[in-house]
Amino acid sequence: MKLPKRFRFSLRSLLAAITIACVLLGTWRLWERRAISDVAESTGGTPLVVFPYVFRVVKSDNVTVNSTLHVWCFGLTLDLPYWSRSPETEGFVSGGVRPRLISQQVDGEMLEVGTEE
Repeated sequence: MKLPKRFRFSLRSLLAAITIACVLLGTWRLWERRAISDVAESTGGTPLVVFPYVFRVVKSDNVTVNSTLHVWCFGLTLDLPYWSRSPETEGFVSGGVRPRLISQQVDGEMLEVGTEE
């Protein structure tokens, strides 16, 4: 019976991987502003930082909320295949939409049923 090959690495490659990870996480604050503007430009939404270099973009059409994940890699924005769709629970999101007032005429006098807040 032949045993499968195991993944082997040296101490030098482990040290190199840890150094690269530390440099990327340490320089995140320098790149954060540019990353947010790049993701906002490519997706058309407002990105929220989930983890350094990983963003969540939430868009709403006043009926459903669509949430997508994106990775920013120094100017390149990659879409991850993870997304979610849920019903809108906060009511109207956009500021330009106002509820319609429903009025009823009783004895020549207008009575407002709905109120505007």
